[in-house]
Amino acid sequence: MFVMLSSGHRPRYRQDVLRSLALPVGAELDFRYDQKWIVPAVKDKLPNKVPDNSDCLIIYIDQSDKAKKPEFIPCRFAKLKSANKHGTTATLSMIMKEFGYAENLAGFNEEIMAACGNQLPAWQKDGSISGAYWLEVNDVLQNVIRTSDIGNWERLISQLSEYNDFEDEHVFYMIKELRELGNNKVIEMFDGSYSIESGKSYEMAIYHYHTKSEPSTRYINLSATEGLTLNNPTLVVDSRYDLKRILISSESTYNHARAILSVYIGKEPNSLERKEFDLPYRIRGSWKKIVGSTLLIGILLAIPQIIAVNSNPQIQNPNHIALIISILGISAGYAIVRGLKSPL
Repeated sequence: MFVMLSSGHRPRYRQDVLRSLALPVGAELDFRYDQKWIVPAVKDKLPNKVPDNSDCLIIYIDQSDKAKKPEFIPCRFAKLKSANKHGTTATLSMIMKEFGYAENLAGFNEEIMAACGNQLPAWQKDGSISGAYWLEVNDVLQNVIRTSDIGNWERLISQLSEYNDFEDEHVFYMIKELRELGNNKVIEMFDGSYSIESGKSYEMAIYHYHTKSEPSTRYINLSATEGLTLNNPTLVVDSRYDLKRILISSESTYNHARAILSVYIGKEPNSLERKEFDLPYRIRGSWKKIVGSTLLIGILLAIPQIIAVNSNPQIQNPNHIALIISILGISAGYAIVRGLKSPL
């Protein structure tokens, strides 16, 4: 299993930890590392010898205090989608799986240090830190569990809130689920994207939680590209915990389409102050509408020609010609329908 460490040393690293806790199962998250922070056994495998679909564990490393050893808090399990080298750096894409929760953090820290040996980051005498942030362990880690339970997610948030890197964080949240309105069907994200039907309405549930009794008011602001319509794109976070819902409607279209829903956190409504992540959507065209409209247009195109053929006594085999006209009319109707952006 690969171990992916992220700290609070830079805002982007800290955001990676928060994103790993907010994204739904099936979402894609990218990490970036300078190759000097990758353990040699892994670096030598890049890019072609790193097996896709490998298990990963995203861990927050607290290195905010040079007076004590770094501490490790497991956050999220994932599957490796791809990994590549770029000069002196490397990037990897992961598909999010269950949350990782360690009730006994002291036990987990002992276990991860035993599994990784002296390869983990550690403070040096000159005040610098040395070690690897992308490692590989062969041992099964017993002190961390895979969980989808919201209660365990809240406990994980409580653990992170105790560290300096997150003491001023105002919003901890998660994309809980996406449901199709009408039949209440849960839409699972697959390979980094939601797949939804054209011309239907969906409800996305977002759960937020904070350990402080009176967190400062913040806003979860959402925006969408063409193909998706949001009825309430601003969600107010003005309480310690709540479940918010947003109505999403997909455009009625014949053809398959793609759209993106973007999530932001801000101090004001509609603020795009802090970009969180994008949620890609694949919108499936309506085949029933394609077939119905194709037949309708094809028939309307063919009927005048068929009437003209049947009215002309000089034409031999009128039924045969009428069949050819019908086929051509339907073919033309299909071409017209596929060229239309929206249904008739």
